[in-house]
Amino acid sequence: MGTDSTTPDVQRWLQGESLKHLRQFCRATAVSFQEARKIAVASHDNSQKLMVWLGGLMGAGTLSSYGLLIQAPPATRLMVLLPWIAGIFSATLCTVLGGEVAERNGQRHFMRHSLLKLLQIQDDRERIIKSLPSILDPTIVANDPESVALNRWTNAAEVTFYLAHILFMMGIAAAATSLIVPWKP
Repeated sequence: MGTDSTTPDVQRWLQGESLKHLRQFCRATAVSFQEARKIAVASHDNSQKLMVWLGGLMGAGTLSSYGLLIQAPPATRLMVLLPWIAGIFSATLCTVLGGEVAERNGQRHFMRHSLLKLLQIQDDRERIIKSLPSILDPTIVANDPESVALNRWTNAAEVTFYLAHILFMMGIAAAATSLIVPWKP
């Protein structure tokens, strides 16, 4: 990838730096990427745990409320159980999509981090200057087909994440309402 999509200021800065400074910049950027990766992994782990708990709570709600609703009309049972059943599917889908996002993000991080590590031992200034935009320039990164695909997966995982929460709350509201509102067997 060429460097023509980076801003002229960045181009001037890269051209004006010595090999030593470019290597230091690559080292500092690699450290920053590594720290950002740790934060992303921790966030993903927390989200995955939350989805497991949320799915488990909805499963427990489904199983425990079914006994209470055995005498309820079918429409009432459906109103109470449907949000939690749909929420379990949503939480499961979110976990699967989240795993795919984490895998692709991990591969992308490895490629970018590896390139930064290799650039630290590169002796050719021009090669470093030519390689940096593919890591740093947001327009190049955003237009990369792998980034576009990763964004789609991320958006799908995010939608299912919030959908699971909404369905969980709907199920609670429906269960509470069915216990408050009298119904005739």
